Amino acid sequence: NSMHNGGKIGLMLILPFMSLWYATYTYAQCALTLFPTYECIGVNVALIPADPEKDAWATLQYRPVGSANWQTGFPLSRVDNDFNRLSGSIFWRQPGMLYQVQVILQDTTTAGLHNLLLEDTIRTLAEIAQPVSLQTLYVSPTGSGNLFTATQPGALPNALLVVQPGGKISLLPGNYYLGNLNLATSGTQQAPIVIEGPNDHSAILNGKDTTQFVWTPSPGNPNVYYTYTQANNPNLVLANGQRLYPHRTFEDLAQHLIGTGVSLSGEIREPTELDGFYRNPLPYPCGYGNTLWVKFHDNANPNTKNMVITRHAKAITIDNKSYIQFRNLTFTNYGITPASHALYLHYSNQIVVENCNFVNNDNDLLLEGTSSRITIQNCTFSNAMNGFQAWEVKASYLTANSSYCNPFTCGCYPEIFPNLGRLLERGAILYQFGFSGRGIVIRNCIFLDYGQAGHIAPPGFNTDFTDSYEIDFYNNLLYNSTEDGMEIDGDSRNTRIWNNVFHHTNAPLSLAVAKSGPTYILRNVFYQLAADT
Repeated sequence: NSMHNGGKIGLMLILPFMSLWYATYTYAQCALTLFPTYECIGVNVALIPADPEKDAWATLQYRPVGSANWQTGFPLSRVDNDFNRLSGSIFWRQPGMLYQVQVILQDTTTAGLHNLLLEDTIRTLAEIAQPVSLQTLYVSPTGSGNLFTATQPGALPNALLVVQPGGKISLLPGNYYLGNLNLATSGTQQAPIVIEGPNDHSAILNGKDTTQFVWTPSPGNPNVYYTYTQANNPNLVLANGQRLYPHRTFEDLAQHLIGTGVSLSGEIREPTELDGFYRNPLPYPCGYGNTLWVKFHDNANPNTKNMVITRHAKAITIDNKSYIQFRNLTFTNYGITPASHALYLHYSNQIVVENCNFVNNDNDLLLEGTSSRITIQNCTFSNAMNGFQAWEVKASYLTANSSYCNPFTCGCYPEIFPNLGRLLERGAILYQFGFSGRGIVIRNCIFLDYGQAGHIAPPGFNTDFTDSYEIDFYNNLLYNSTEDGMEIDGDSRNTRIWNNVFHHTNAPLSLAVAKSGPTYILRNVFYQLAADT
């Protein structure tokens, strides 16, 4: 093999590294790295020697192996923050196919980079196939014992402890009023672990508090009612299927006000049309237990409504595990704060979330740490926040600092909630700060009725991570988001957003600011956009 450098032919040093993840070929001057997803290929070139003028650029060509015709891709973009790298993407490929890629560098001020040809081949990811399970463990909401058969099912927590690679946990229909579950074992590439419900999503992981609540009028506070909760700091309360607003002070609830900031004349508090609730922040020094108050604009008695109060922060945590598949499950009513996430993926890889429903959770899915090769597809995410205006969602960032003192709350107690414990700007999919995973694919999903539907890219710059993220968001529908649709605020490196439909949203995408790059927003449809005041 040879390379072309200013018309001269020299030795090309090839150090191959081929795996399911990506391929890297290192040349005398530069390293070309290809990272495939199902329909895209990330292209990254480390510039060696350095390019102090930052004027190197590159053309990109590709073709299926065996084809005679090269196709031209988007030119590579310079990645900022002194990474000394060019990055780009190839779009609209076929899954499971082998492609040849070549990059031609141009830099008239750095001889070692000028006219340098880099080539490599890579196979895109094959579509996900449902594995043949070696063993099926059946569970039900009332299951017990260790037989795990369809006629004598076991309990879900026990199945999560004993399932082995190649095993499937089959959830029979019903509400599993459980939380904070953990999976004990990883699957393998040849034998993943499958956690699956019926096709009609009738296996429901439900974080609801099943207590029969009795609501009592609050003394001296007309049309305010209170009850006692089983868990600390619930941030998810629904009445007849509609989320209630989490007020930061009792006074705000009683007067239907939302605090939006502080001016020279004191706190700024605006009237709201939203029904709401207020809870005691903990630790709580009085003997009333975990008290929660509600008030409705129609002055209704909550005993006449279908009230839902969350009891659990999480449904399932996948911690440092790999090759896990979730299918046909419903996750609902998880919202104890802080750190409420119905499905929590922590330092875990090769995870599939397919054909699942996420309904009315404080946050549906969080990715943290080095969690790579995550595929989220054919899922529906919904949250009953229809009518929550952008300013009301933003105001939930604020903590209470009011001098108001309600005698029923046992005196003047500092009303400081857990950090971001009232936050509504969370949504369906979030990344934790410091995220360093690669290859997140979110496709063929529906997002309905959020204040903000979530994040496409990580929210903060990670100085310890110098690779590209390679995130795909395509063929999705987002409807009725009253604040931002999806955020790309933060660290965006080879983020690809295409062929999505956004409608009835306040702002479809937020890029304030999408750092590093490149970020591609291609062939999306935006319509029926509405901005509140």
